[in-house]
Amino acid sequence: MSIPLRVLLVEDKEDDATLILRVLGRGGFDITRSVCVEDSAGMVAQLRAQEWDIILSDYSLPHFSAPEALTLLQDYMRETGVDLPFIVISGSIGEKIAVEMMKAGAADYLLKDKLDRLPPAVARELREAEGRRERRRAEAAQHESEARLSAIIESAMDAIVSADERQRVVSFNPAAERMFGWRADEIVGQPLDLLLPEEASSARADTPFRSFASPGFDGPAGTGALLARRRDGSTFPVEATVSTVQLGEQKLFTAFVRDITERQRAAEALRESEERQRAFFRDVLFSVTEGRLRLCDDRSVLPPPRRPVGDPIPLTHETLATLRQRIREAATVAELPAERWHNLLVAAGEAAMNAVVHAGGGEGRVAIGDDGLLQVTVEDQGAGIALDRLPRATLERGYTTAGTMGYGFFLALQSCDRVFLLTGPGGTTVVLEQEKTEPLPVWLRQLNLPPSNDLPASPRS
Repeated sequence: MSIPLRVLLVEDKEDDATLILRVLGRGGFDITRSVCVEDSAGMVAQLRAQEWDIILSDYSLPHFSAPEALTLLQDYMRETGVDLPFIVISGSIGEKIAVEMMKAGAADYLLKDKLDRLPPAVARELREAEGRRERRRAEAAQHESEARLSAIIESAMDAIVSADERQRVVSFNPAAERMFGWRADEIVGQPLDLLLPEEASSARADTPFRSFASPGFDGPAGTGALLARRRDGSTFPVEATVSTVQLGEQKLFTAFVRDITERQRAAEALRESEERQRAFFRDVLFSVTEGRLRLCDDRSVLPPPRRPVGDPIPLTHETLATLRQRIREAATVAELPAERWHNLLVAAGEAAMNAVVHAGGGEGRVAIGDDGLLQVTVEDQGAGIALDRLPRATLERGYTTAGTMGYGFFLALQSCDRVFLLTGPGGTTVVLEQEKTEPLPVWLRQLNLPPSNDLPASPRS
């Protein structure tokens, strides 16, 4: 298959030019364009007018020469960035002149009576020129990539700190300067310990930012929160994501560091707000329900478990009947009046059904107290009841969403003596308690009145 070739000839003899093109054609080239020039003006005009693959030049012309043509070409290549091989072809050229032309930048030199060497020489120079162009393109792409990376690092909002295996800082971007208070020219080459609290440095704390430059760190990346130290000695919380890269025999470690002071403040403020809101709901719900609903903050506030009746029951659609039967049996042992254990049975069934439907199951337990109190506990590992839904979920008749008990809370508060509720993202625990006889309302018990059989029973709403 012929190789397309665009040839610019610096030649004043038409017969010699025709011979050169004929030899190239026989050597496997398809001459798609060829022009002869005899002076510098003609050469410049052709270089700027069209694209060329190679320049073949006679050494001496009446008004031009190969050294002049090579100099002109080199100026043009520096200006435009193109790469054109330059081969000298002459009828008679001494070895000294040939060496000088090669040193000046000519790709090769040939004698006109030895043109059989021309096709392989041209093919070789085309390959080498293409190789040089590829290298330049790769270098340009690398420089562009490095420039982009440098721009990203310089403009990044997060601090970017790199260190070597000796735990010496090797790079420090502007965001790191602002965050830590060190200038890059001050901290580069210094120990990484300068960026950590003294106690962490002395203890060599096993944190991502401290240990990422240790010889034993082989992981590609790791993220963790820790304390960092500014130049003035003050400390602040950060989140560091660490990566490692092997550059030849050198291993470099880079930490992307973000100041999380405001994030922690916001989280703490939210936690305190939720605690205040939960305490408010706890007090209000306790008051509105006359002490029947007890909102618990943790498991320690739940009532102590009484004597278990049988083993815990895994809750499924099929085992709901088992839980109800267990409650009936316990009520018989505790000698609860039928009306009271029936109310408990309905409330416990609602709680258990909610665990099955909304949390995929759970566990039910039945227990009896020494005083005849009947206790039913239903636990699940669902999403829990959101804090802002607690008032409606516990007080509004029929209110239901995933995670609430629907009618269950309303029924439980109407029929059970006490309902303990512990709920959160890790699940919900409901403890229902029913005594043999209906207890006095909390507000009445708090009056510390002497015992009397004449005290009226609390009305049911």
